[in-house]
Parts: sequence; structure tokens; C-alpha cells
Amino acid sequence: MRSYGARTRPACNSERIPGPTTEQQAIVDAVPGGSKLKFKVSAGAGKISPRVTPVTEIQSCLPQSVQKTRVIPWEGNHWSDKALTQSRGGRHIPFDAVALLLAVNRKVHRAYNRTRDSNFSLDGLTGFDLCGKTVAVVGTGKIGCVFAKIMLGSGCEVIGFDPYPSAEFQALGLRYAKMDEIGEKAEIISLHCPLTPETYHIINAKTLERAKGGAILTNTSRGGLVDTEAVIEALKSGLLGGLGIDVYEQEADLFFRDLSSEIITDDVFQRLVSFPNVIVTGHQAYLTREALTTICETTLKSITAFEKNQVLENEVKVR
Repeated sequence: MRSYGARTRPACNSERIPGPTTEQQAIVDAVPGGSKLKFKVSAGAGKISPRVTPVTEIQSCLPQSVQKTRVIPWEGNHWSDKALTQSRGGRHIPFDAVALLLAVNRKVHRAYNRTRDSNFSLDGLTGFDLCGKTVAVVGTGKIGCVFAKIMLGSGCEVIGFDPYPSAEFQALGLRYAKMDEIGEKAEIISLHCPLTPETYHIINAKTLERAKGGAILTNTSRGGLVDTEAVIEALKSGLLGGLGIDVYEQEADLFFRDLSSEIITDDVFQRLVSFPNVIVTGHQAYLTREALTTICETTLKSITAFEKNQVLENEVKVR
């Protein structure tokens, strides 16, 4: 019997999404202006599974001679990179974050399991109203702004954190706050930023110490944003009242496969999913029919533009 989940840190901090069993792979090499493009699309089991790595990490792993390679990523590197999130649909992920938030808060997962056993007791299923609560949006690009609008519609007070202020976020009449203030005031913290050296473990023991007791944390962005062991301690102490995540720092050996008959040796992950106030899903926030269509269309459009040496609408320019 195989075992999965050895806790090793991925090379260059990248979070690789393993391809499905059946792969259709295409690699195009073109050299307009001395540049080279390589891409891979994996398709199978009715889904597309792109490889995802922040552009700065891709370039840092390349030899010096090819570090000027043009990169067309699936996700933006800039915290407020609207063009890239729009190119991938952008609006499906915040709704998944809301779904996780509501499920954790209203104990939907626990109620579902009970009623399947004909247990209709309401003990332990009390949640709280979103209206009037303070929600912190960490990362206010296109995805973060959509999430903020949903929370505003729920009657929440919304504050943001982002080193690159968004005009769209500010146009909503919302303000930015420092991480200290977010920890002290927010009953809900939702992460919508990319994984960069600056955001690695942005949620850690120090930030969680300042958290408002009973706060709910959601993460549909990148697992490396969260120090999982620190989150476990915060859940044990009650500093965190709940956790809803669609990503996990060591997910490469776990997600996108059926391990129900295997031994998972990642003790941190096993401890995490043992909490009754934690929901973990397997990196499915992007998984809608419309998003998959947009992914394919945008990728093919970018490849065609590159081959013809045309302007790349979704090219990342490292600053």
C-alpha cells in the first residue's frame, strides 16, 4: 500500500497542480525577438489542470541566460493584476470563498452528515449573522473586489489589505487597513492574493496572536499563504473559530487524486481535517464550466498571439 503526503517544501516555493491520469500535452517553441514560449495543457476526466507557479519563482529557477523568457501564466503575480484574473474568468473563485465561509459558519458540513444518519438534532450548529461583521479582504485585485462586493451586499463592514491599492476597491467606498488592525477587528479574514516571497506565510503565529477571538479564515488562493501549524494552534486555542480552505501548502502529493484507500502520512494535514470547524476542499474553486472554457480560449489566444509576434494581452511584466 502506498502512502502519500510526506511534508517536503516544493522547489522554489511553487505549488504544482499535478496533471490528471490522461494527459494531452502541447509544447510550442517560437523565437520571435529571441523569446521562447513553452506551455502545457493537461486534460482528462472532464477537467483542465494547469501548472501554476508565480512568475518571479519561474524566473528565479531559470538559468541566467534565459531569465528574460516571456511568461504567460494562469494567475497574475501582481496583487491587483486585473487583466489576468479577468482572462481566467475571475468571478468563480470569490463565490467559492463565500461558500466555504457560509458552510463553516452555519455548520453545513456537520448538518449534512447528521441528517444522512437521520439525526436532526441542532446541538452545536449555531452560527452567526454576517450582517454587521467586519470582513478583511487580503488582496484586492479583481477576485478580492468581487468578494468584497458580496460581503457588502451581506451587510458587512469591509476593510482591505494590499500594498497596491485598487481604485475599484476604493470606489466602493472601502478603506485599507494595516495587518495589525485587520487582526484586531475582523471577524472574517479572506485571502485573495498570489504567493510571493512577501506573502509567504502571511498568516502565521504572530498575525494569529492578534486575531479577534473566534474569527473565521478562508483561503482560496495559495496554500503557502498560511502557516498550517500555526493555524492548528490557533484553532486549538479558539483564536480561530473556523477555517475554510481550498488550497494547502503541501497539496502536491494529495490533491487531484483518489486517496481514500491509501495511507496519508502528512500528520499536519490529518490533524487539520480532524477539527469539526474546518472544511478542506481539493483546489476546486476554479472548477466551473464557464471558467474551463475561458481558460482554454485565453490560453489558445495567447499562444496564437505569441506565435504571430503580436501584443500579449495577459503577459506578466515583472516590476
